[in-house]
Amino acid sequence: MREQGKKMPGIKIEGFTELNESLRGLINTKQQSYYVNQLVMAIADKIKEFAQRDTRESHARRHPNIGHLENSIHVRKIGKNEYFISIECPYAIFLEYGTRYIDVGSVNVPKPVISGSGKKAFRPFIRPAVWQAYRENPELIKRIFFSK
Repeated sequence: MREQGKKMPGIKIEGFTELNESLRGLINTKQQSYYVNQLVMAIADKIKEFAQRDTRESHARRHPNIGHLENSIHVRKIGKNEYFISIECPYAIFLEYGTRYIDVGSVNVPKPVISGSGKKAFRPFIRPAVWQAYRENPELIKRIFFSK
């Protein structure tokens, strides 16, 4: 989601179209929709888990119009099996890609940080969360596609 002139991070995951086409003969459309929905929700939950949370009063005073990063992560259905995960907090892009003042790790080795609330988080947080969600969901895939 983009506001006038501001870059907001979001993710675009490729491959769902090919997945739906390859599964067309194996499972029905309802099961496909259920699988994609469950996977997208698992990805959004993992992004929230990896995101920082700042609950200090000083943060609220300095940034009264900025919501907390963790609460700004939203999932929106935009098509039959298409979803958009948006992060509507303006500073999220800096935590994902870093600046000269904000050090981040790599996608494979994100930098662990402790947020203002004491929550353990990572920088970058979006891309590592997506990969982690994929790694953790083989059981979901088995349950949906191979159970009767």
